[in-house]
Amino acid sequence: MAKSLVKSGLIKPLIEVCNPEKLETDFSEYLSVARAECKIDGKYYYLPDRLEVFLLFYVKSKVREVVQHWSIYRTQINTLLRNYNRFGLPRGYQLEADPNQWDFFDLVVVGYYFSHTPYDGLLVPRLAHRGRYYAGTVHELVTRIFAMGGNKSNLSSLLADPVVDMLQWESLFVKEQFYHPEMWDSGWAGNEILWQIIRKHVFVAYLQPNELFRINESRQYFDSIGIAVLPKGVSLEIGADGQPQRIGTRKSALHGWYWGIPVTSPDPKFSYKLARFITSFNLQMEAAFSFGSMTVRQDVLDKIVKSSDTSWNYQVFRMGQKQLKTGVEIIPDYLAHGSVGVSLLNLWRDICVQNHLVDRRRIKAVLKTYMEKTKQPSTY
Repeated sequence: MAKSLVKSGLIKPLIEVCNPEKLETDFSEYLSVARAECKIDGKYYYLPDRLEVFLLFYVKSKVREVVQHWSIYRTQINTLLRNYNRFGLPRGYQLEADPNQWDFFDLVVVGYYFSHTPYDGLLVPRLAHRGRYYAGTVHELVTRIFAMGGNKSNLSSLLADPVVDMLQWESLFVKEQFYHPEMWDSGWAGNEILWQIIRKHVFVAYLQPNELFRINESRQYFDSIGIAVLPKGVSLEIGADGQPQRIGTRKSALHGWYWGIPVTSPDPKFSYKLARFITSFNLQMEAAFSFGSMTVRQDVLDKIVKSSDTSWNYQVFRMGQKQLKTGVEIIPDYLAHGSVGVSLLNLWRDICVQNHLVDRRRIKAVLKTYMEKTKQPSTY
């Protein structure tokens, strides 16, 4: 949307509002990842307002339990995985006690344990992510593609390994009932996941900083919840060395919100000053601690990271900063809201939710048919 507005001539270049020296000085206050989408064809058109990344939410006590007792299911988990990769868990596998070190095989172990262990008399899957037919679910799926090693420049086709790897894992998690089925049956978005966490029905999920703030408001989990950077993406396929054939990253998709000045603005200079005021140090600090907004300012982030405050809100932002350093990839608007995003939602529903296809050949066959039928452009 941001780029299309510029291409349509609806947004004024900021160089027409502010002199070049001041513009560069002003933008030096923002994080580099926040500035990236503000410039189009070499010109600044937008000022950054806030960022959104995913972090891994988990219930500490439940994860400790899995770490201590998961080995009672080792044989069953190996048998399950052998049906899909002819090997099982990677050679020498042990569940990491620190979720910051997890990869997707750790999620399998955790998901299997939870779905086979009753809590409060209820035996249900305890992993979840967004499942509603909307952009938020696209962000989750794209985050997993990035984790599998994909990015905007090297994903030339829906048939690329990172896309297929993502769909394989998603199908496995659905088929083996690691994901809570209400994700797709009831179309969960962030609010529904938060409610299930408060009800103690979900123990592990990808959440954004503003959502983690709202968990704290309930005070039910304050001493028990943890946050970590995202699990590393790896392939389900195992190589001759007994390790995953493909090793990805811990990247999160990065989504931003921006201020632009319409060409019809009656006072562009005032509009620029207003946007600068909204993104000033004091207001960014207030927005961060009132709403959990991920700041776009370097000085605000520095103040938070260097603070000795150990309260929950500070923990969330420190982990957000760690995720930024660990790795993020910007989601273009045309991907999240355009035909590619729609395609990902349709394919996830078809391949993973409805048909539980884990075999790579069958997944690729569906992808080829879909691309031919919809004439879906192959490039990101």
